[in-house]
Amino acid sequence: MPQSNFKLLLTQTLTTALLLSPALLWLPVWADNELSKQTPKVDDSEGRPEAPKGWALFTDPTGEMSVMMPEVVKASKTDTGGAVYDGDVGKITYRVSFRKRSGLARDVEIKRFCDIFAKKFEELMAECGHPIKISLAGETRGKNWAGRIYRYTHQSGTPGAVQVAVESRHNLVLHCMGGADTDAETRLFFNSLVVHEGD
Repeated sequence: MPQSNFKLLLTQTLTTALLLSPALLWLPVWADNELSKQTPKVDDSEGRPEAPKGWALFTDPTGEMSVMMPEVVKASKTDTGGAVYDGDVGKITYRVSFRKRSGLARDVEIKRFCDIFAKKFEELMAECGHPIKISLAGETRGKNWAGRIYRYTHQSGTPGAVQVAVESRHNLVLHCMGGADTDAETRLFFNSLVVHEGD
């Protein structure tokens, strides 16, 4: 399967896996016909490592979060208005999507959201004829958020990683399609996430 088709399938399946989770009340991502380009806002006050060439600090337009990403970021939305931001470097796509947060306590939300996500993502990829092996890579936390990191490998050997970050307003899903969780760029993407609460 060509890499671009596999990335599209991954995107659609990840969206569906999260959609089918009973703990989550949001609808799938549908890219706008015209994706707008966001100009990254650079702010090094958080003590983040220097960005590699072609990367910059991206802050979403509401100022809720910032993360290091490829400097050209395409925006789209779910049909309920949830924001999605994609940046590509070669065959790898880095995505941040905003998902509805329940009123559960953070620790309960992390367990419920993540457990359902991982199970549904693996099941749906198998149903599509593209089985993956997904596993928990570990617990993680950052400024004003906490969550889990998952790694997966497609039968073709293509890696991927997902970080779920639960914060007070949203569940943020950071997805690296085509890169391993151990790659320097994936670690930078995941570790640079900062959620701004009254900053």
